Amino acid sequence: MAIIEVDGLRKSYGGRPVVDGVSFTVGEGEIFGMLGPNGAGKTTTVECVEGLRRPDAGRVRVAGLDPAADRERVTGLLGVQLQQSALQGKLTVRELLELYGAFYPRPADWREPAGRLGLSERLGTRSTTPSCGTACAASSRRRPASPCWARPPTASRRSS
Repeated sequence: MAIIEVDGLRKSYGGRPVVDGVSFTVGEGEIFGMLGPNGAGKTTTVECVEGLRRPDAGRVRVAGLDPAADRERVTGLLGVQLQQSALQGKLTVRELLELYGAFYPRPADWREPAGRLGLSERLGTRSTTPSCGTACAASSRRRPASPCWARPPTASRRSS
């Protein structure tokens, strides 16, 4: 079942289109990442799905809800891990997962996302810079099962 549906999303700033006809679906419990060069509209797309921005055209639904009209309810459904975020340093992976679960009234069990993301063997590891996998597992602790939006760091390569 698709929890996120985006169809024909368009958004412009100052007459310049930054998102032009984007369509995709994300299934319940799926981890979904957006890749593209700087300026491709990744952040704007995520902001429209989260209800932080209103699209100029197209349709966005999260669990059947309009994110702009039902932002509070949508916020309770999505787990978001942005490109530059910080988790509490010096906690173990297990402690981070338990901490983030405490933010929700009925948190999902942390073992499933930890196993799916290959973190089971690292539950006792302490880190001052937790991995994106740890962050995604932490952000997916809410119920119902929700997608984790990961916006990986961008890297530029220059040819010599």
